[in-house]
Amino acid sequence: MIDHTNVPLAELKNRADRKNRTGPHRCDPQVSYNIGCVITEKGIWYLDSGCSKHMTGNKYVLIDFKEEAGPSVKFGGEGRRITRGYGTLTNGKTTFRRVSYVEGLTHNLLSISQLCDKDHKVSFSKKSCQVKNKHKKVILRGQRSHDVYVINMDTSTENVCFMSRASSEINWLWHKRLSHLNFKTINQLSISNLVKGLPESSFAKESLCAACEKGKQTRASFKSKQVSTINSPLHLLHMDLFGPVNIQSMGGKRFTLVIVDEYSRYTWVFFFRTKSETPQLIISFILRMENYNQITVRSIRSDHGTEFKTQCPDQQRDLSELLCRSDSSTKRGR
Repeated sequence: MIDHTNVPLAELKNRADRKNRTGPHRCDPQVSYNIGCVITEKGIWYLDSGCSKHMTGNKYVLIDFKEEAGPSVKFGGEGRRITRGYGTLTNGKTTFRRVSYVEGLTHNLLSISQLCDKDHKVSFSKKSCQVKNKHKKVILRGQRSHDVYVINMDTSTENVCFMSRASSEINWLWHKRLSHLNFKTINQLSISNLVKGLPESSFAKESLCAACEKGKQTRASFKSKQVSTINSPLHLLHMDLFGPVNIQSMGGKRFTLVIVDEYSRYTWVFFFRTKSETPQLIISFILRMENYNQITVRSIRSDHGTEFKTQCPDQQRDLSELLCRSDSSTKRGR
């Protein structure tokens, strides 16, 4: 909190006289602030704990300015002035809306209460101050000057400009130390001073990291087919076996085989006692369907379990010839 109410009025006047500026200001109950130093610099803004609104006396520092009558402000010994309008204050990275233009105000004020209302966190140290947004990113930095905290809106967020560029060796050293973290986040850690020993430098990716290329690469999704290549029943059969179930059927069967025809979506369900019965049951089913429909089964899609690969001594057809290659999404456990 910044409070200058204990500063003698004579001292405030002496400060103002030395700088050829107007003296301290006092607001009416509608808009109140208290600050003991005034400025005229365009980009200089003072953080004030008593100021209820962001305000300036120079409407040309605002964009999208609109004239609009607002609350009145009373200056010490200079009468009452009116809020003439509102605009937006920005430096390209940080933006404040509804900043008041008070005619006759000779300095710029940033309201701490307004910053906190936007979920910003304002912190002060002996020589500096900083403002962080709700994501804990530093958006403004300032310095202590004449017992008040000053922020230069023209340069306060240009952190990288004040940092030396890290060498290539330092770049890759910290990239590896931080588990191949991206350089944007490394810069944020450096600016916020969150990692002990991390130099205050600008980190940039100068080339691709071979380890990142191999470890972070992702497989592109498969393009879906617009036209189905399945044009007849029994062209492709989907098969899956599950069991043994904890509770057996009345006939003592604990395994279930499900067969789905891709073309018609017709489904068959078979029950049996042991897993070893699967190959013979499938062969019998295929022969029966082929004889009945006069159509040959062309391929089978399954999870490639052992029950589909076990050979039967008396089987009349090799199942391995029908099993089609499946992608990773159709394998067991997926």
